[in-house]
Order: sequence, then structure tokens, then C-alpha cells
Amino acid sequence: MADLSELRHEHELIRIKILEGCVSEVRKLYAVSDERIKRNLVDDLEQLVDKYESLNKHLEQLPQTPSSVHFDAATAKRIRIGADITQAKLAEILNIDFSSISVWEGGKKIPTPYSKQTGLKGKGGEKYLGWLAEKGYDPYNLKSNK
Repeated sequence: MADLSELRHEHELIRIKILEGCVSEVRKLYAVSDERIKRNLVDDLEQLVDKYESLNKHLEQLPQTPSSVHFDAATAKRIRIGADITQAKLAEILNIDFSSISVWEGGKKIPTPYSKQTGLKGKGGEKYLGWLAEKGYDPYNLKSNK
């Protein structure tokens, strides 16, 4: 599966192609009288629209992006403490760096299921958020997107 940034980029390129294609195709349709050419032009445009709609449906199913999520560090910390697990133990269980949990629960950074550098799934944030989702706190709505 393509990563989120690739999908959004492809989505934008398809949107632009559709808009440019609409104008171009309409101009061509008016300029030609051959029915076969008209049919081919309409078929091409319909294929672009179908791909755009398919991509839109796929994007709607992806987890929310960090800018649209409110991560509550205090809630995450309460859940971990309520589970009677230290930050160090949780880091060991999830096989992630202890300092990441400390930073997230301290409210200094927001965990994300995606890496800012690559746009690919981020290992530490994804694991931590998955653990929280299993405990009932799912700000990225990850459970419903599986």
C-alpha cells in the first residue's frame, strides 16, 4: 500500500488532470464531429473520474493527520498508570525508545502513526498509539481504519 503522502500527492495530480482534462475534452468535442472520437474522449474522462473517486474513498479511510488530531498527553499517561505499567516497561513491551514515551506523555511532542520525514508508518508512534487504542483511547481512529 502506498504511504499517506504519496496518496495525497497522487490525489492532487489526478484532481488537476481531471480539471485540465474537462476543459480540453470539451473543447475537442466541440471541434470534432466524428462520433468515435467523441466516445473515446468521454471514455478517457470517465476513467480519470473513476480513479479520482476511488482514491477519494481510500483517502477517507486513512487515519487522521496530526494537525487534525487532539492528542491528550494526560489521558495517555493516566491510561498507562491505570494499567500499572511504567514508561520503561511499556517501552520494553512495545520495543520502542523509553524517551519517546516520556516526551509524548510530557506533552512535548505528539505521537503519530506516520513519520514526518518519510510519510511512512512510524514504528514507535504507531505502536504506542495502537497500545492506547487497545485500552480505549484512539485519537487517530486507528481501530476503525484496519
